[in-house]
Amino acid sequence: MTDDKIEIVELKARPALAVKAIAKSLSIPKVMGDAYQKIKSRIDDQNLAGDETDMPFCIYCNLDWGIFDEKGLVATFKMLFTRRWYLELGIPTARPAQESAGLLSIETPTGRHIKAIHMGPYMKVDEAYSRIRGYAAAHGHDLKNYSIEIYTNDPTTVAKKNIRTEVYAPIA
Repeated sequence: MTDDKIEIVELKARPALAVKAIAKSLSIPKVMGDAYQKIKSRIDDQNLAGDETDMPFCIYCNLDWGIFDEKGLVATFKMLFTRRWYLELGIPTARPAQESAGLLSIETPTGRHIKAIHMGPYMKVDEAYSRIRGYAAAHGHDLKNYSIEIYTNDPTTVAKKNIRTEVYAPIA
């Protein structure tokens, strides 16, 4: 299930605590879980929690938008087993944090982004990316080489059909 609404939004910089990682597709859930646990612990230790809207995010860096054009069994195999993703996993904080032990104090990306909402299992989030790419092409927008996903609820506490992911693609 998807929310077909696409919109252009202006993102403002926010302080965040983050971890950089490189992961293959099948290992991303574990990498994310470990990173968010480490970040959350540091946020709690340093009393950096913002409000309940400060949800975990992932910035997919060095993104080649052309990978979403590849279809078929070989493309799926490559995506799942050989593709390496460069990630910045983070959680916004109330104020800048001290860096330590692999944790980075960053600001979230800014500027105009195309936003789509994906409702449902994460394995189908590519539907939101397809809608973003279609919107960008139809409106003459080029996209920068990263995307942001914000995970607005906890997939361990809601039904798969209710998992909500906000996907942002920066306009070049």
